[in-house]
Amino acid sequence: MAAAVIIIVLPLFLLVAVKAGPKNDALREHNRLRRMHGSPPLQLDASLSKGAEQYARELMARGVLVHSSASAAGQFGENLCRHLDPVKCVQFWYDEMPSYNYNNPVFSIATGHFTSVVWKNTKRLGFGYAQDRKGVYYVVGRYSPKGNVNGRFAENVLRPMRRRRRSLLRGRKIFSKREC
Repeated sequence: MAAAVIIIVLPLFLLVAVKAGPKNDALREHNRLRRMHGSPPLQLDASLSKGAEQYARELMARGVLVHSSASAAGQFGENLCRHLDPVKCVQFWYDEMPSYNYNNPVFSIATGHFTSVVWKNTKRLGFGYAQDRKGVYYVVGRYSPKGNVNGRFAENVLRPMRRRRRSLLRGRKIFSKREC
């Protein structure tokens, strides 16, 4: 009887693990990069992820990347990307780091994706994506509480630990601004 239960439960477990893979991979990648800056790990939030997934489908249908009205209203932070691999977007957002000026910690359009990823006070992540007919993914990352708050950059965007910074950037392609 116990063997039958295991056999039935195991396929269900594998189905759930496969379906949730990219979201969990994106969470792991966020947390790996945040750790480099002394930021605590994020938790994957089902509600934020559901909204991110719905919005990714909207973006795919329109064929453009434009921030949501809820993001503009300050309900959460939001990163957008278009790529062949949805998880790679996290690294591409992070790859803005060399342009961030730690000596003048303010918002910049050139580094806003990076600062959202490592923002220390952010606790929850929503991650969603939709694939078009050409195989391109439209990706939405949502952050709560939102980052990129004026006057709070110095305490929330910390310098990377020196010994890990070089290995973090080694061999990374800087992402085109047209696609994120």
